[in-house]
Amino acid sequence: VEVEGPIHETWPPASHRRIFGDLPQEPVKNGRFEVVSKDPLADADRILRDFARRAFRRAVTDADVKPLLALVESKLAQKLSFEQAVRVGLAAVLVSPDFLFLREKPGTLDEFALAARVSYFLWSSMPDEELLALAAREELGTPAALRAQVDRRRRSPERIPSGSSRRSE
Repeated sequence: VEVEGPIHETWPPASHRRIFGDLPQEPVKNGRFEVVSKDPLADADRILRDFARRAFRRAVTDADVKPLLALVESKLAQKLSFEQAVRVGLAAVLVSPDFLFLREKPGTLDEFALAARVSYFLWSSMPDEELLALAAREELGTPAALRAQVDRRRRSPERIPSGSSRRSE
């Protein structure tokens, strides 16, 4: 049995660009391409911060990113390529309790917890960039902003979970 894929019409696909941005790529063996960096630690820091912010559904601190960056740095020291080392850091984010669980403090919800509640209730998915940006600016907690975001999320067809149907309004 031979399996070939994934087959993309263009490379890199949008999902790859959302993580690695516009960093250059160079060919490696078997016709593959990998992301390269002239400043690996700075680029890894930027990539991991952005990815962790979305995955953790909150602002990330230096303390959140430091162990991830140390992991990437150790893989670079072991002569892994930049992309391979960053992928190890990304995998660490995906096995983190901050990603796997909604870790909310008791009491009044903070802005990021509110964004997560709105998004998971309406979409069964993580908050989008607009919700995260409002939470970061502490503008989501007002009744008017919350109502506007609920209406926006309720009307937006782009993130309806598969298998779900929309009720007519």
